[in-house]
Amino acid sequence: GIKVSTGPVVDFRLKEQLAMGQPWSVALDNTYQSAGGASLCVATAVAGGYLVLGFSQDFLVHRWLGQLIPLSVLAGLLATLIIYPALLNLTRPAFLFRGTHAQKN
Repeated sequence: GIKVSTGPVVDFRLKEQLAMGQPWSVALDNTYQSAGGASLCVATAVAGGYLVLGFSQDFLVHRWLGQLIPLSVLAGLLATLIIYPALLNLTRPAFLFRGTHAQKN
């Protein structure tokens, strides 16, 4: 399948920010400012590339792929940038919070 792996980028940047002693909200803001923009750019480029297939005249499968793949890539991006950080803050996994003193927000 088509997948833009933005989750590890968000993980790495959040871990880096938390290791510097940033509180969760500041770490998340800094992550969005750096990794969020890059993730948005990559996902938009992939979605745009597949969107071209939506203009296929004779091959219906290409048209479906041109509609569904961009939707799924953008839905995955939204999940990575909105739902995933919320779940990380709720579950506080050791790989991310080990060695930090980040307060739960």
